[in-house]
Amino acid sequence: MLKGLIGVFIICCAGGMSGVANAQDVMKVVNVESGQSLNLRAYPSPRSRIKLAIPHNASWLLKIQKSRKVGAATWQLVRWQNVEGWVNAHFLAVDERAAWVIKRRKMCMSDPKQTAKFCCGFPDRQAKKRFRAIKAFAVQAVNEGNTLALRSHPSNVNGQTIVAIPHNGRWITHLGKERRSKVGEYWMYARWNGQNGWLNKAFLRYDKSQTDWLNQKRKQCMRP
Repeated sequence: MLKGLIGVFIICCAGGMSGVANAQDVMKVVNVESGQSLNLRAYPSPRSRIKLAIPHNASWLLKIQKSRKVGAATWQLVRWQNVEGWVNAHFLAVDERAAWVIKRRKMCMSDPKQTAKFCCGFPDRQAKKRFRAIKAFAVQAVNEGNTLALRSHPSNVNGQTIVAIPHNGRWITHLGKERRSKVGEYWMYARWNGQNGWLNKAFLRYDKSQTDWLNQKRKQCMRP
């Protein structure tokens, strides 16, 4: 099972952020209610096109340039999951956890005793466990700017939204359970961004390339 810090390892290494020099440039979402989203917009305006709906608990947003004042609001250009756009800076804060990961990874990378450099940043607790293959999925059939709800129960009616996954969401890991609802929908119990819940399988596709990459790298860093 992927734990929260494994997800950080994926974002930091697979997400192309391992070379971030200044930890102060890495942000997280704040002041957004659980299950809601922060809109990543094409321009610094609340009327601009929504490029991506960033979940309330998102981290590892990379600042691209200085903020811009537009009217009464301050806007920040950021990159998240390889998508660049503008967000209202009121909903951002420095990601102290990311700063800790970056510092720890840099120390590991400079340690001559560490031969498996890729494993720098991999959680020690997980590294002690035996490797077990997992399956990774990605979101499909969700329009740009919309989201897929990770729910508390396998139902669109009774299942409360735990987190809203963006239309381009990746690294969704299968936790083994599946269920068919009374109306014939197939649901999968999964983990994404440190949260567990149910997803409608109609909006998921198995991603072999992600699965192969993830299992290969986890196998290098975990016990055989």
